[in-house]
Amino acid sequence: MSRFNAFGSDHLPNDVVMQLMHQLDPLDIVSMRMTCRTMNIASHARIVWICALSRLCEMQGIMEDTFPIDDMSDRELEHAATAPYKFLGLFGDKREGYDLRPASMWTLGFPGPSSIAEVFLVPGGRFLFLQENQMISLWDLGYCANSLVEKLSEMMGGYLRAIGPNQTVGGIMLAVAQTSSTGNPQDESLYIYHIDPIQGTAAQFKKEGELEVDWPRNMIDSVHIDGDTVIIGGGLDTLVVWNWVESKGCKWFSGGYRCATSKMMVLGDTIVAHNGYPGLFAISIPPMKEISGSVLSMASFPIVPNESIAVIALEDPMSGSTHGDLWNDCEVTITSEPASWRTSKGQFRSTAEMLQYLCVLPMGTSGPNP
Repeated sequence: MSRFNAFGSDHLPNDVVMQLMHQLDPLDIVSMRMTCRTMNIASHARIVWICALSRLCEMQGIMEDTFPIDDMSDRELEHAATAPYKFLGLFGDKREGYDLRPASMWTLGFPGPSSIAEVFLVPGGRFLFLQENQMISLWDLGYCANSLVEKLSEMMGGYLRAIGPNQTVGGIMLAVAQTSSTGNPQDESLYIYHIDPIQGTAAQFKKEGELEVDWPRNMIDSVHIDGDTVIIGGGLDTLVVWNWVESKGCKWFSGGYRCATSKMMVLGDTIVAHNGYPGLFAISIPPMKEISGSVLSMASFPIVPNESIAVIALEDPMSGSTHGDLWNDCEVTITSEPASWRTSKGQFRSTAEMLQYLCVLPMGTSGPNP
């Protein structure tokens, strides 16, 4: 008799076993199969992996509609829930000379690949936005490797600056730089669009808001969407925050730490971004104020004091210097985030919950791997 049988685990009520499974990470669920017959049977239950996949999407900000749960087999559900953890585990391999290579590769047959300027992959890996000249298109790559690639929708005019899944209304929000509705070709606005890719080829781009940019044209450096809020960096060392649903916003001068063209990250109420020099900066987002007007303009946004800037120096792993050019152009992402990021509107319950792993990748350099 196993140690677990001695404690009567084979006689636990099914609802107790299921509640236990619902509290475990996907890899821990797999590990429980080795303990006893009861846990082995429970770990293969379809509802266990549906719940595990749902929790994964909530914690990691993945668009849950990525996965057609009703059409997926039990094995596909388990693979979808465990694959991100297995992938991150590869980065913990410390063997000397270990080379991380893809297990398989496949080519996407998009027309006119030379015209593709930007690629935006929606968290979850199924939906892809392409910027081709002034054409924005949405593609469905499928939820598994043998799926058919299909173009769902396209929109002419404008340049896609950021995307973000919306957990409230579903679908995806887009920030697109286009000529302002004033009709003056020299005036630029940032438009917010919504599209629901689950509608398939019937999906349409729907405009949700417009913000006139009072900076010189092409001065928007960085854009990030978080829920119903967009953060914009550029202009004369200015950061702008706008909630298009509540018509609230504010702006402040970033003290010379101008956001570079690399991606910004938002951790709760903190912005983390590359500042164009060998380092990152972190700055708190101040409370927004109500703004009125049928078409909003950055010029009408209140200027608020905000000096809570912390600089994170990046060292060259070979020389130890913080003055090299290895990090002059880099991308920033995170490997994990607490559930409170998505469920508590960015308000963390404790400082410990804000501890994250930042992954910084140098772009366009010949230096060593990060």
